[in-house]
Amino acid sequence: MFKYEVWFDGQCIIDSDNVDAEFESEEEAMEEAKADVEGRIEQWKEDSSYLGETVDDFDIRVKEV
Repeated sequence: MFKYEVWFDGQCIIDSDNVDAEFESEEEAMEEAKADVEGRIEQWKEDSSYLGETVDDFDIRVKEV
């Protein structure tokens, strides 16, 4: 099973340990993490705090549990 963390600007901003979700594969965890990042970017756009960030600006770390 796998989980993920999303880091941005030196801080962990999303940790899948905080939700009741585990993924069957690294690829599945990575896809979910990218979707979380895209959602975060959309939220920043709605809040007028978007500064041009892209998914590539985030450090996604998949971990085996």
